Amino acid sequence: MNRALTIAFLSLLLAGPAAAQPLKQYSLVSLMDGVADFITDSNTTISLPFWGFGYTNANPTIVLPGPTIYAKEGDSIHVEMINPSMEGHTIHFHGLDVDQANDGVPHTSDFVLTNQSFTYRFKATHAGNFLYHCHVTTTLHLALGMYGMVIVYPADSSNRIYTNGPTYDRQHAYLLSDLDSRWNADYTAIGGFTTYAPDLFLINGKNRSMNYTDTNIQINGTIGDQHLLRFMNVGYRVNRIIFPSALNAVVHTSDGRVLDQPYAADTLIIYPGERYSVLAEILDETPSFVSTDYLDPYRLRFLGRDYIPVNDTNFTYITPSLEDNMTDTVGVGAAEIAAMPSVLVYPNPADNQIWVSTQGESIEHIEILDMSGRRVRSKHCQYPAERLELDGLNEGVYILNVSLENGKRVSRRCVVVR
Repeated sequence: MNRALTIAFLSLLLAGPAAAQPLKQYSLVSLMDGVADFITDSNTTISLPFWGFGYTNANPTIVLPGPTIYAKEGDSIHVEMINPSMEGHTIHFHGLDVDQANDGVPHTSDFVLTNQSFTYRFKATHAGNFLYHCHVTTTLHLALGMYGMVIVYPADSSNRIYTNGPTYDRQHAYLLSDLDSRWNADYTAIGGFTTYAPDLFLINGKNRSMNYTDTNIQINGTIGDQHLLRFMNVGYRVNRIIFPSALNAVVHTSDGRVLDQPYAADTLIIYPGERYSVLAEILDETPSFVSTDYLDPYRLRFLGRDYIPVNDTNFTYITPSLEDNMTDTVGVGAAEIAAMPSVLVYPNPADNQIWVSTQGESIEHIEILDMSGRRVRSKHCQYPAERLELDGLNEGVYILNVSLENGKRVSRRCVVVR
């Protein structure tokens, strides 16, 4: 083989792996000059400033949320961020497997100052739902709108939730967030993060009637249709998703990873930063809706609600009842109850054992569920304070369902550390 043929042959060999890993390139601009409209409880429209990301072009403008980044499993992704704004920013890719240099934390990766740029490079290792947001003074920059979604499809681009997974007929991506209008109106006048009190609750950066006519938000179809619902929480409050009887909702992935055992759920609890893929089959074409509740992290107190219309192109906002405002959630797939009893779980996080106690009400039964909804431990009880042994449980987050003697049921989160 002559020299020219040898060089050509080696070039083909080297090009092979690169061809097998397609490159997806995005160029985003970070700005602090956006304005968006929102609908208040009094049904009036207000305009508020926001910060965020947009596509880089001759006259860049930012959108809320930022542009969605799409890729396929196995793709290499390059995201250039250009920062002409008056403050420094970064992009943190939440849930994606990136190295430290591309993680977007200012002190351990590139800090993109005014009039600078940086290109983030990483590989999409798993099909699923992910987030991105600015990681500079995150409590402020994220709250003011610097966030977006990353959606990774299977390598073959099929309409499957993941490689070799179940198929769907249509997909919907729902990015849930919250906003304190005082912060957006004048971010220089706010105090610490403890003053953050959201009064606007958003789906894909909009609320109320702005979403009800959006065909990307609406769930429309006939009996038997399978809709993939991608739920992502980038806010600072807890989301409670309540599915109507018209939908058979089955949870298939959590935080970009496939669940060993998918589970049916009439209610789904999503904490800040969590993401789920839900396959919803239409069982009834009668107009209905999915409720998206926003709860305070402390005892999951009800704060507000918005809706996703199901086969209803004329949906109008339904004001939550007094009962809604008095209820707390009791966990994944469970019903609401009024007047939440006081149930304490301590220490939390815990390692070898944990105590569950009430203010005098006897505990009848405690079960521990993993985040796939599987029961991993249970105990019959008879006292107001009960101890549970945690040996044998893997490190992670669990749900404690506590049944009281008076018939009420309460759920608490438990973190197990090793």
